[in-house]
Amino acid sequence: ESGTIQQFIDEEKKWYDPKNSDNKTREQYDQEVEDRFKNELLWQDRQMFDTDTISIMNEHFPISVLIDVERSPAIPDYLRERFAMAIWTRALLLEDYASAARIAPELLKFHPEFGESIAQITNAKTPLGRQNAILYFILKNPILTPEIQDGMGRSREDYDGGEIELGNYFFSYDLWWCAPYDSESEQTDSDVPKKQSPDPIFLTPPQVQAVKVEQVKLKAIGNAPKYLGDKVLAWAKRSPLDRRIPESLFIGYEANGMSKYGCADNTELHDEIGSYLKSRYPRSEWTQKMVKEEKGDQ
Repeated sequence: ESGTIQQFIDEEKKWYDPKNSDNKTREQYDQEVEDRFKNELLWQDRQMFDTDTISIMNEHFPISVLIDVERSPAIPDYLRERFAMAIWTRALLLEDYASAARIAPELLKFHPEFGESIAQITNAKTPLGRQNAILYFILKNPILTPEIQDGMGRSREDYDGGEIELGNYFFSYDLWWCAPYDSESEQTDSDVPKKQSPDPIFLTPPQVQAVKVEQVKLKAIGNAPKYLGDKVLAWAKRSPLDRRIPESLFIGYEANGMSKYGCADNTELHDEIGSYLKSRYPRSEWTQKMVKEEKGDQ
């Protein structure tokens, strides 16, 4: 159905039935409805970019131009956050640490809870240590994505009321990111190749070339679950005593399960990570959690 968020709220409030409301009063029921829609209600009168515009930015804007967009006075703060997050994540994945450092202060304005993890990444003593810190941070925060989000975007409130709980959130449809599609080969419902959108005319040749290089790297990274799962296995094999490994393996195992969204069904990788976790860390709490899940005793 279509309508304003307030209309949805008003409609759901009509559904109150004292016989089937778990002993809730009318006031309690109404408050639950309002709480459930509180984040969406913020967007009722906000302007946002449409999906096509966001797609052009994701496909054609290099990191340097995305930073210009994020800092533009034309962008309201409620949109600025998603640009900062995507730019920072994209820069880390592409090992553009200078750009990541430029945008980090902006990201921290919206997500101060990231401060300690960003400091660990920034202060890592070796390149490998920095890579490990980045991987662990992305594993722990599936809200991170290198793609600008359209619509109302995503927030931590989308996951268990603001708290991401391991073992519960990985089976949602919209976690982490899927590989950027290839506009030249993407098929429509009529099986006619979709025409690739042209480069915006205001981009300079160096900017056009820069985004082409970035897109090649992002497509090589591919879907987040497989990328992260492969990285976790490699990390575990080279640093088996790192205390973060069992938890990271468990996350990689969950992320590549059969219930994962359609762009990443990695059963073989899921099983490989599970077997490795069992054989190398049999007494870990994360191994025990995985075993309980396998038995259906959650």
